[in-house]
Amino acid sequence: MKNKFKIFYVAAEISPFVGTSLLADTANALPKALKELDHDIRVMMPNYRSVNERRYVLRDVIRLKDMMVPWGNETHVANGKSAFLPDSKVQIYFFDQKPAFDRQGLYRDPKTKKAYADNAERFSLFCKGCLETLKLLHWQPDIIHCNDWPTALIPVLLKTTYRDEAFFKNTKVLLSVHNFEETGVSSSNLLKVITGGDSSFYPEGQIALDGQFNFLKAGLLSADLINVIGEGHAKNLLQGGARLHGLEEVLQKRRKLLTGTPHGVDRKVWNPAANPHLLHHFSAGDLAGKLRGKKEFLESVACLFSEETPWLALLDQGEGAESLEQIDAVLNEALALNCGVIFLGVANPKTEKLLAKHRKKYAGKLAVLVGYDEPALHRGLAASDLVLPVSGRLLKSSLPLQAMAYGVVPLLAAHDGYTEALQDCRKAASGNAFLLANPEAREMVKALKNAVTLFRDRKRWTKVAKAAMTANPSWETVAEEYTRLYAKLLSRGKK
Repeated sequence: MKNKFKIFYVAAEISPFVGTSLLADTANALPKALKELDHDIRVMMPNYRSVNERRYVLRDVIRLKDMMVPWGNETHVANGKSAFLPDSKVQIYFFDQKPAFDRQGLYRDPKTKKAYADNAERFSLFCKGCLETLKLLHWQPDIIHCNDWPTALIPVLLKTTYRDEAFFKNTKVLLSVHNFEETGVSSSNLLKVITGGDSSFYPEGQIALDGQFNFLKAGLLSADLINVIGEGHAKNLLQGGARLHGLEEVLQKRRKLLTGTPHGVDRKVWNPAANPHLLHHFSAGDLAGKLRGKKEFLESVACLFSEETPWLALLDQGEGAESLEQIDAVLNEALALNCGVIFLGVANPKTEKLLAKHRKKYAGKLAVLVGYDEPALHRGLAASDLVLPVSGRLLKSSLPLQAMAYGVVPLLAAHDGYTEALQDCRKAASGNAFLLANPEAREMVKALKNAVTLFRDRKRWTKVAKAAMTANPSWETVAEEYTRLYAKLLSRGKK
């Protein structure tokens, strides 16, 4: 069937099982959208301790029971479990290897905050486990779609350990890089250890960076195609407009293989005209339901409603002192400007104390919703006019982009790829956001002041809010772009 492919999508974190990152959101939404385009797609991730097997109905796979995974001169025993991505028919496999993944954290020990010392061994084992799983399932994909450093060893293995295996003869690899800050490093002889001494394809000096084995560099050298979020971001990377942490040379070397694709929004979920959690439905053509929902929601949380008052959704994950300072600065400014605030997220004890102080001073103007209860999250965002993330991980999460579908105007730090569909409404008549030069409190407060002033111009504000609702593409649109990318990849010829 033309342009219908067998795709094996591999990621180290996939929501809702684990993770709140851009990768986790993408790894949930994109495979579902590809499935709806009739691609034969299967997904795989590690089975961490935090995966709720009962809730997501993980089942043992007989063919993957006690599978032997060769790793250098050793052989590790693992199991495969399977389930479906929620609300879809996409099958997902979980690589179950207790010594490697039955831990409190994904990459770091929550107690020490330090990366696990054996991360290189853990994720190289996962990469080998993925390839062994395919062989045991007798399922030959046209494409293996890898994501970030934890899966970047897969194209390397296909060009070394597995290069003579007929099973993978026609399989191509796309490597998506969401994060260049984490590249995955290990001792310089890691590849030699994993492959049992075979370094004929990649001499150690070629794949080393600063004297160490670098997963991402090796993956970039080995993948058949590379992509990042945003076409403009891809161009900017090649022009030296972003930090690449020592990967500049390898990216230039493979520049003809670098592409950019946009980030999407799940418009079946973030649909103001149909989401079941919303108190009233609305659309860009009729915003009356947003106003009714805002009034009803604010009254439900003991806050005061006025059509003249803008409300800011303040997102936090309780990640430390820096976000606490930002929250304090934004609350002081917003509440003094008669801008209501809906706090959404995770609050540590210091944040809770700060919020209590402001609630006491500004009764009826500050709502606090701790935890990510899904109905409350949708209602709180739909009731908001502005959204501002303050925590590190939330600064580049999907949530602000998803909130835009509800006519919420974001205050976001400009990022070449993630915010590519956004335009600063202070600079462009067709603007849909306030883009910050950096994610610091001073920039946040400055943009907030501009936003509150603009909100009083009802005609102009409505135009900006409507522009926000349609700014980001749906995952269905993004999946069509990936389909073209996969076709381009396979057209490069058989190995």
